[in-house]
Amino acid sequence: MFAPPRMRYYLYLLLTAVLWGTNYHLAKFMVAETTFAGGGFWRYVVAVTSLLLIARRRLPTWATVRAYLGPAALIGGGALFGFNFCYFLGLSYTSALNGSLIMSLNPASTVLLSAIVMGTAVRPLQVFGLLVSLVGVVYLVTAGDPAKLLSLELNVGDLYFLGANVCFACHHVMVKRYGGGISTQQFTLLIAAFTLASFVVALGVTGHSLTLDHSPTFWGCALAFGLLGTTVAYLAWNAGVKALGADVGGMFLNVPPLATAVGAAILGQPFLREHFVAGAFVVVGLWLGQWGVYRAGRM
Repeated sequence: MFAPPRMRYYLYLLLTAVLWGTNYHLAKFMVAETTFAGGGFWRYVVAVTSLLLIARRRLPTWATVRAYLGPAALIGGGALFGFNFCYFLGLSYTSALNGSLIMSLNPASTVLLSAIVMGTAVRPLQVFGLLVSLVGVVYLVTAGDPAKLLSLELNVGDLYFLGANVCFACHHVMVKRYGGGISTQQFTLLIAAFTLASFVVALGVTGHSLTLDHSPTFWGCALAFGLLGTTVAYLAWNAGVKALGADVGGMFLNVPPLATAVGAAILGQPFLREHFVAGAFVVVGLWLGQWGVYRAGRM
């Protein structure tokens, strides 16, 4: 269905979705020992350092920095910082059930925002695929009992995740809109640098102090979160979104809850029937959505 050169970008998006699914567990360990500002700061210290090492031979010139200063500041200091701000605070206040359910709405938010900002066509089969995947996610987070949706109560953490949802959709669309003409490594580095700078400002404004007195578990999570869940994930994601579009990338954002469930199983929690059922729905939904994009491209 896909030509091999394009297929790799779909694999990039899938890899990112899996890594982002594991981030829930990493962030949970981190917020147990620090504040939202501290968690975001250490995540992006690792990310920016690793990105500098990766791009050290092809760092952006001052002319490139000046040309992309506005977009990078808007995405990194605005959308991505806003996402992380809401993400860490949300995990401090709400349950994994509520947070996963709210963030699973991001594909629909991304497709809608992409249609409004970029003029991307919203295809019926794509919408149907989103709905099928969302059914799988709902089945997963409710443990196979959709009646649990009626007992969900919004708290301040849920509101933060609603904010994270909007910020993340903005990030996807802006990467597609402003990311052309610059390498993925350089653009990702500029965005991450502005996100880190925003967390430095947040630390000063909130008065939260940093400490090195954390457990080995915390530092291990910070390294994994910054290197894999941020550097590798965003390099792969930005490349995929730039090549395929924010609406296509949004389709893969139903995968992280499944990856989170697999991570829970690795940590000793049972892998239940709903994980298999939800996985089937998500895979079918992704296939339907991408088949709709493919058919539209052939017409």
